Amino acid sequence: MVNDGKIKWIIFDFDEVISKSFYWYNLLLEEINKKISLDVDKGIKFLIKNARPWFTGVWDEHKMLKELNNNLHVKIPFKLFDNAFHKTLLPDRKVLSVIMRLKKKGYKLGILTDNPKIRVKKLSSHKNLSGVFHKITGSAYLKKTKKDKSVFNDLCRLLKVKTKNVLFIDDNEENCKNAGNVGINVINFKLGKNNRKRLLTQINKYGCLLTIKVENQCTPCAQKVRNSRTLQLAIF
Repeated sequence: MVNDGKIKWIIFDFDEVISKSFYWYNLLLEEINKKISLDVDKGIKFLIKNARPWFTGVWDEHKMLKELNNNLHVKIPFKLFDNAFHKTLLPDRKVLSVIMRLKKKGYKLGILTDNPKIRVKKLSSHKNLSGVFHKITGSAYLKKTKKDKSVFNDLCRLLKVKTKNVLFIDDNEENCKNAGNVGINVINFKLGKNNRKRLLTQINKYGCLLTIKVENQCTPCAQKVRNSRTLQLAIF
């Protein structure tokens, strides 16, 4: 059971928080380019220009593919387009280890991401993510991005939880500010170095009380830490 008496749901952004995939347009088109020659740079510009209708559900994946094919003067089959999305998901194993520890502690876990439906669905079925999160949703389902702070109220209504009982983790400062403005607890976190230690340290400020263990230390002091089963805190 959750033992902090406050935080019930922990909601993660996906790109740059769980997955090192900020430039996933590149990953998508480069994967397709292995089978069908296309102008990757031109394709990236087209996706950026038309991201909003795609990310908010105005365009579905079939509409986007049709427009992309027309723009690049190619004929990318839907199956190739669909399968290429798997290459855009790069979950960080150390962040996942923190998420699994949170789940064992009894927290409800979710993902809120600004992404098209086709990619959100891939998150739900990914071998390292399937069954881990209680709710995976995003802009294409809620019809608005995190730039609109009302999306956070919509999310809380969907989860049937009060804003004060939610902790939201995102790499974008504006998204964090919007969530904070509706009463949600926030952590501004971006993948980089020492991901597990940094994420644990910030999460623990909200009473989650996850230990930070020692790794790869060879000093006598570190050996004592490894051998002790009673320590409340150790440092990665």
